[in-house]
Amino acid sequence: MLAVAAHDDNAVKLYNVLGGGVLLQAVASVPVGKQPTEMCIAPNGKYLFVSNAGDKNVSMIDVDSKTVTGQLADADLQSPDGCAVSPDSKKLYSVDQAGNAIFVFSTGSKQMLRKIAVGKEPRRAIFSPDGSRILVSNSHDDTLSVIDPSTDTVVKTIKTGNEPRDMTYSPDGKLLAVTLINDDCVELFKADTLEVKQQVAAVRSPQHMEFSPDSQRLYVLGKISDEVAVLRIGPLARLMDTIPVTHGPLGVLNCWGLAMSADGKFLYVSNFGDDAISVIDLQLMKTFRAFPGGKMPYGVVFIKPSGGVTGMGLTARLDRYRSLAKMAADAANKKDLVAATKFSQTLEMEWDEGEQALRRSSPDIWNQIDEAMDDFIHAIARSGNAAPGDSALNIAYETFLKKLSLAAQSKSK
Repeated sequence: MLAVAAHDDNAVKLYNVLGGGVLLQAVASVPVGKQPTEMCIAPNGKYLFVSNAGDKNVSMIDVDSKTVTGQLADADLQSPDGCAVSPDSKKLYSVDQAGNAIFVFSTGSKQMLRKIAVGKEPRRAIFSPDGSRILVSNSHDDTLSVIDPSTDTVVKTIKTGNEPRDMTYSPDGKLLAVTLINDDCVELFKADTLEVKQQVAAVRSPQHMEFSPDSQRLYVLGKISDEVAVLRIGPLARLMDTIPVTHGPLGVLNCWGLAMSADGKFLYVSNFGDDAISVIDLQLMKTFRAFPGGKMPYGVVFIKPSGGVTGMGLTARLDRYRSLAKMAADAANKKDLVAATKFSQTLEMEWDEGEQALRRSSPDIWNQIDEAMDDFIHAIARSGNAAPGDSALNIAYETFLKKLSLAAQSKSK
């Protein structure tokens, strides 16, 4: 599903994502508090948290029932903005923009556990991929506060460019990207050391960002310029192109929220200008169409199927396996064996998890595909000493794709 915080409707709009990602079907409008803005999803996929600026609290939505199960609030919480949920989904970290603090709540008891002082006007929070630290962007201090979640204390402060806002980690775990509102650029840091690598020109008033699944592209939404910057990520990152968000008039209150489909093929952009959600096709590099998004849509979150790959339909699962295989093959051909191994391990794990029914109903087909996948993974392991574009690797990749199509044929019969 796609979740959209409709600021002036005091509700979160929920949509089924259909047609491989190009269509949005409205399925529910969940009443929350006044003036909802930013949202975050629990890692277990069960709960969506919505910051209500007007009510000074956070609504907790049960994703399955599409209902609010409680409010997280404290008398000292002044202006909830961004938020982040711990890897075990047991704690919510709510950013208080006006109070210069992070409020830590138990998602079980909904009680406030701790208040953490950070820099001036904090806006967003994010967990590192390994869950060992939380980063908070302080827009009026031009810093990032680094919090140790084991003690919920600030352990370090990192200097940034002018007015840091959104933060995201690359899927390969190598980079941290931070948007700089007043510099109209993105600042890239080494994910492990938080050492600055580069500032990259982007768009006017860069807001939310999304990395491509292979970590080779970074898509950055410009609030004022009504466009998405496409940054090429490499030893020296640079602005490659821009994609206009063609629905909505140019102005200072237009694009804000950004989310990406699970396969990385589509972007969803909330647009103040015409109360719409624009869908961007990243293969065509253009806005595909727009859908009603409620009154003044703000935050946008793509909610993956509950239960991971097992919650997807057959077509979506097969697309997921193909995407992982392609990323693994591309990485191996580029001699990035760390990334290739990671993608292939994910492929194998998700295949084993997602195709238990096929294994029971059609064991011969399951074995053919599984053996082809093993050959492909072994070819990746051997590619370290092979030339780029090794024919054995590519033959194994193509063979796996052909065998994978047997799963769809089995279903049709």
